[in-house]
Amino acid sequence: MATTATSKKSLSLTTWILIGTIGGIVFGSLVGPWAANLKFVGDIFIRLIQMSVVLLVMTSVMAAVGNVDNAGAGKMGFHTFKWIIIFTLVSASIGLILGTVIKPGVGITIADASQITGPVEAASIQDTLLGFVPTNIIASMASGAMVPCILFSIVFGLAMGSY
Repeated sequence: MATTATSKKSLSLTTWILIGTIGGIVFGSLVGPWAANLKFVGDIFIRLIQMSVVLLVMTSVMAAVGNVDNAGAGKMGFHTFKWIIIFTLVSASIGLILGTVIKPGVGITIADASQITGPVEAASIQDTLLGFVPTNIIASMASGAMVPCILFSIVFGLAMGSY
């Protein structure tokens, strides 16, 4: 009896994630504190993700901006801006509601007035905007500064798409 590709079902990524999560909970419950000896495996995994996230974001932005013709750029920019505003308002509303309900920090004393040396000066708007433009993109990538990396990617993508 020949098997076809449609009769053979593989598990979805979501199913594998759930299996891994349940397996991790069971393993942690069985071996208890000894599981801390395997923490380095999780640390390596997190470092691999951190190492690749800047490059993934930059190449995605460059490819998206570089492949858009002039007519589609305005429409894409409008929709991007629209979704950023919508998600910002939703997240700010959720934060405001949760802060009002939970009241985090109530009853906690962090420092005495005598320990405070003085007010911290906020950066000016010019310094903030100047910080968006990287002098060295490699240094920005190494420090994980995403805004300068995204701005560089947009400029690079526009230059790439102009040819």
